Amino acid sequence: MKKLILLLLMQAVGLNCLSQTKILLGDKSIDRTFLKSDTYNMTYSIKQNGSYIEIGNYETEISVDKQNFEVKTTLAFHKSDVLWKDHFIADANSFKPVSSSSDRSGDRTLKLNFSDKIVGEIQYKNGKKTQINELTNKEFFDIATYPYILKALPLKSGYKAIIPVYDYEAVDTNERYCNVIIKEVKTDLFVSTLTGEHQVWKVSVFEESTKHNFQYYIDKSNRKIWQINIVSAKGDVILLKNKETDFNPFKNKFDKEETLKLVNNGSATIEGVAFAR
Repeated sequence: MKKLILLLLMQAVGLNCLSQTKILLGDKSIDRTFLKSDTYNMTYSIKQNGSYIEIGNYETEISVDKQNFEVKTTLAFHKSDVLWKDHFIADANSFKPVSSSSDRSGDRTLKLNFSDKIVGEIQYKNGKKTQINELTNKEFFDIATYPYILKALPLKSGYKAIIPVYDYEAVDTNERYCNVIIKEVKTDLFVSTLTGEHQVWKVSVFEESTKHNFQYYIDKSNRKIWQINIVSAKGDVILLKNKETDFNPFKNKFDKEETLKLVNNGSATIEGVAFAR
């Protein structure tokens, strides 16, 4: 009986995987209109004793042209000189990885180039180096790219997908080629203290290599990432929230011509008595 139950469970898992869409390089379902040049900031907080404590600022700068999709991120920790910087480039049409570099304030640096081979190295502060030089015939995205691919997918309630990625920092080298699994998408509401309510897609994601779980709150209309909840494999809870640095409360711009019309073409008259001292 136990064997039968186990077999049925395995079949159910297999059917579930088969029902998921696999996103490949150059996938037609990726809506590139949602992938534009942009810069935004997010607070970076950790949960301690039931409360969130802001410990840093996470800045993202996206540059898109006909050739490259380029992203630079900087995590700056408060009350510290520590900076975590990442920079990756992918092909603008297929999103095939081109290069990736990372610097964890001298604790660890990484440089990779992607072509027919993946070539590069990870340099650690203690002098240890990990050389990467491997041929690959697999199709994958750089693991740093997938959050941006995620927001450009045809999200809807019940949507599921698998995104094959390459994770150069996987503890087990056999897990460098792995999947990011979109487990669930459902409608939700994000409330901003500045701009009010926003209809969002709440996208639950699991990274096979890190064993981290993510929840992305993505605007339904413009696909802005409002918030990211992270639960690490160790149980640590991290919260990133959009700071809306692009928010402008003065929506109506000054119109010089219209203002001059009001001044020059007025029909009002002024009557009264003037007194002189």
